[in-house]
Amino acid sequence: MFGKYIWIPIFVFTFGTVLQLIFNKEIPWVHNILFSVFVYLIYVFWEWSKKPYGWNKNKSAR
Repeated sequence: MFGKYIWIPIFVFTFGTVLQLIFNKEIPWVHNILFSVFVYLIYVFWEWSKKPYGWNKNKSAR
C-alpha cells in the first residue's frame, strides 16, 4: 500500500536538491530528507482519509 505513494516524495527530494544545487551551491541534505518524509506522511494520510469508514453500517443492526 505504501509503496505506490513513494514517487511523490522522491520527486520532491530530487526537485528540491536540484534547485538548491543550482541556486545555492550548497545542499542541506537533512532538511531535504526530512521534508520528503514529511511530504510522504502527509500524502499517505491524505489518501487514507479519503477512504470511507463503515461506522454507520452496524447502526441499524443494534
